[in-house]
Amino acid sequence: MIKKGKKLSMMLLTAMILAAGSVGTVAGTGAKQVQAAENAYYYVSLGNLQQTAMTKNSASITWEQTYASSMNTLTTEGYNIYLGESYSDMKLVGKSKTPSYTLTGLKDGKRYNVRVEAYTSNGTKTSSPVSGQVETIPAAVHNFRQERWWYFINKLEVTWDKVETADRVEVTLYNSKGRRVGKTQKLNSYAYSASFDKMKDEVYTVTIQAFKTVNGKTYATPKAKIQCFNQARIKETSIKVKKGSLSFQWGKVGGASGYDVYISTKPKKGYKKVKSVGKNTTKLTIRKFKGKKINPKKTYYMYVETKKKNGSKVNKSGRLYYWNTKSKNFGYF
Repeated sequence: MIKKGKKLSMMLLTAMILAAGSVGTVAGTGAKQVQAAENAYYYVSLGNLQQTAMTKNSASITWEQTYASSMNTLTTEGYNIYLGESYSDMKLVGKSKTPSYTLTGLKDGKRYNVRVEAYTSNGTKTSSPVSGQVETIPAAVHNFRQERWWYFINKLEVTWDKVETADRVEVTLYNSKGRRVGKTQKLNSYAYSASFDKMKDEVYTVTIQAFKTVNGKTYATPKAKIQCFNQARIKETSIKVKKGSLSFQWGKVGGASGYDVYISTKPKKGYKKVKSVGKNTTKLTIRKFKGKKINPKKTYYMYVETKKKNGSKVNKSGRLYYWNTKSKNFGYF
């Protein structure tokens, strides 16, 4: 007959054996069963994850096995490497037999999350993986563009995709004669936009460049360059609607190649391009819209888009404002 204390000890031992035997079926009784359970036990802790090298699309890492405990002959067989731009999208990207690995096919100028976990010869994943972050060198500033031009406050805004691993980003403004305007803006890697005040009605050039220093060596992206210019402003006092005609004028934009004129009978949709004109034309008279004569009882909405030829491409200012024939005031798209 088993005493109460001994009975409890046997129950605990049985629970440990069953838990440890999850890697396979445990057969036999007594000492043999305990030995089978011990053969399934292995614990390892990883640490000291470091990035040892980086390029524009790769990152090399090393790590250490800081602690290991085993009651049997199981050892570390290899390591699983997981990668993701966030911890929620980590995916297995590779395996390594040694505590080092090179991640390839990465995006330039990006910061990634990485996790490494050990596994044994029977495929069991062990506890205490190691996590950290890796970076790549910026190769370019992507999606650099004019965001908007606030005509009435003479302000230009440009934007780009954030260069996560840059030490700094430099943005410079040049006027239509190629002269630098003001000082170069030196921004940190968190920046993704820049603005310029006191803008004039002319075509400007804006450049951007990102910098990254690694082990004393500074890498610089090629300069990205865009042309920026404002939407032509319609002169409110020039808007006139007479029987059968609509006429108006707009301000000239220095350095522009031409203008496209759009009209609609609704403020924010239905616009149709009615005329394309050259750089020296700043006024227009429209007598028909969508095949019908201009009706002085109707309200018409219009805007003028500025164009600038850049090699084989034609850049356009976009639209932010429209004017109407009723109040002759402007509105925002």
